[in-house]
Amino acid sequence: EERCGYAVLAATGAALQRAADDLRARNPGMADPMPLSEDPASPFHVADAAPAVATFLEAVRFDFAFRSIVRERAGVAMEELDFLLGRTVAATAAMYGVAVRMGADGPEVVVLPA
Repeated sequence: EERCGYAVLAATGAALQRAADDLRARNPGMADPMPLSEDPASPFHVADAAPAVATFLEAVRFDFAFRSIVRERAGVAMEELDFLLGRTVAATAAMYGVAVRMGADGPEVVVLPA
């Protein structure tokens, strides 16, 4: 709850939503998801979003690790985890106009087309 609960992610989600809106405004008519980069040299970088992206991805990683431990130690089926623990942090990304996808270097935040 302290690392990836809704109360913690509210400000992060709002920053992601602003960054997604900014990136869509700079790329009208985008048809494919675009990565929201933490790298200032990237054309997909939104300056104010870097801390939010890092915080959100940390929460995604923590949530995934926690669910893996619960599955391992309690023998809970993957299908039951959403019932027991609620939606994954990655699944909540859509609330903020973004998605999480697995890239070569791990999870990344992408902006969905409008």
